[in-house]
Amino acid sequence: MSDATLIPKRLAAVTPSDTVKLQASGMLGLYVGGAGNVVAVGENTADAGTAVTFICSAGQVLVGSFKLVKAASTATGIVALYRQ
Repeated sequence: MSDATLIPKRLAAVTPSDTVKLQASGMLGLYVGGAGNVVAVGENTADAGTAVTFICSAGQVLVGSFKLVKAASTATGIVALYRQ
């Protein structure tokens, strides 16, 4: 895999929600604009109630593929980063 595949080609603003799923396919990760917690569910997590809390600084990138960013998240300016 070349490094060029790690450069986001598409961006999408994320509004934290317990029900609205993100497009996980092709996701490189999440950019966090404002410091806070990101409560997220991974793409391959069977139970949507099983979430992990990330304590994030402003400008941090969470690498991974996520299907939900839950409403309990306190971070702001969250942007999904996609390959295409």
